[in-house]
Order: sequence, then structure tokens, then C-alpha cells
Amino acid sequence: SLDRAYSAAASTRPRAQALNDDAFSARLRAGAAEVQESLVCGQCLADYIVETLETMRKHFRNDLALDDAATARETLRGVDCASLQLMEIVTRGHVKGSVLKALPPATSAVAAGEDAACVAVVDAAFGTSSVV
Repeated sequence: SLDRAYSAAASTRPRAQALNDDAFSARLRAGAAEVQESLVCGQCLADYIVETLETMRKHFRNDLALDDAATARETLRGVDCASLQLMEIVTRGHVKGSVLKALPPATSAVAAGEDAACVAVVDAAFGTSSVV
């Protein structure tokens, strides 16, 4: 509600006056809508997640364990990916316009010690792999 969204720090006007001033209230609502649309919309959060993961990937050098199908499968061997309910983040363009979607089932053969959901992750990233 407008009453809860009001921030005394945003204005020097007394709270009661601001809430009773229709023009000020309209500007306050418009500003709140702009913040929601540009900073906390679902797409904005998805883009933030993608950017954060890319930054973490570079910092922690995940490329050493996850940049090719064979290494990724070996890294994930013994991991219970099925219980993690993993989603694929699909980006359109550089980062903007990303979407989350459920991973399709694995199409590669699942070797002993591998979780089919982990193989599905590798398949989604690299395509069907004959690596076993």
C-alpha cells in the first residue's frame, strides 16, 4: 500500500500531508512503479542472476571444471543433481532477456556413478555427448 511504501527519507513533507496530497501521491506511485519496472521486475532479477553467475564463474575459474563436456561430466560424477531441481538460464543477446526453463531429460548415455540429471545439465550445455 502507499502508506507502507512511503519513505520519510524521500521527502521533507510530513507523512500525513504527503499521503493526503493527490499530486504528490501520484508522483510517489509513479516513482515506485518505475523502480519496480526497472530494478525488481522478474526479467531484471533473471538478468541479475545471469550477470552474478558469470562474475562468479570468472572469479572462481569454473572454466577449469565445466568448459567441456568430458570435464563437466567428471566434475559432476557422484553429485545428486536430481535433488537440486536445476533450471537452465537461457540468455538472448549478451545478458538481457534471459529466461529460466526446466532442463530436458538427458539424451546421452548415463554411465555408472552418474546422475541422469547431471548428464542432462551437460547435454543442455554442450549437446548430446558420447563421453562415458
